[in-house]
Amino acid sequence: LAFAPGTQIAYSSSNYLVLGLLLEQVTGRTYDDLLVDLVAGAGLGEVVHRPPSPGLPNFSTAGITLSAAQLARWGVALLRDNTPGLSTSSMTAMRTIGAGSGFGAGLIGYCPCAAGPAGTVQWSAYGHTGGSSQFLYAPAEDLAVALFVSDSIYEPEGRYDAVQGLLDALRTTLRRS
Repeated sequence: LAFAPGTQIAYSSSNYLVLGLLLEQVTGRTYDDLLVDLVAGAGLGEVVHRPPSPGLPNFSTAGITLSAAQLARWGVALLRDNTPGLSTSSMTAMRTIGAGSGFGAGLIGYCPCAAGPAGTVQWSAYGHTGGSSQFLYAPAEDLAVALFVSDSIYEPEGRYDAVQGLLDALRTTLRRS
C-alpha cells in the first residue's frame, strides 16, 4: 500500500473498473443496464458507450462519450439533484476535498477558496478534470460549466493553467448574466 486506507486519496482509473464490477455483483444487473437507468434519470438523452476491446475495458467511466451539455447536465444531476440517490454520507464524502491535494472522492476542489471554521478550506466549486474535458459546478451560484479541448488539457506545458483561466472567465461571465 502507498498509504494506510482512509488516510489519503489517490486517483486510479482501475478503481472505477472494480467499482463497475462491484455494482454488477451487488445489483445482479449488467453495468450497461445500470448506465441506461442512470442516464435516463439524469435526463442526458442518448449517451454513447463504446464496447470493450483488448487493452480498453471501456467499463465504468471509460467508453462513455458525452457532449459538453451532457457533461454539465450530469454534474447538476449528481451534485445538485442527487439523481443517483446517494446517501448523505456519500454526498458528504464526495464533497470533502483534501486541503493539501485538492482531491476528494471523485471530485476536485476549485478556487478561489476561503477559510472556513477552524481554518478549513471552503471550495468555491467542485468538478472533474479529464484528459480533454473540465467540469465545474458552483453550488452557491447553481452554475455548471463544461469545457472540452481538442487535445490534452495537460499538454503542452501551460495548457492546464490556460484552461483553468478560461473556466474562471466563463464562470465570472455567466455569474453576471
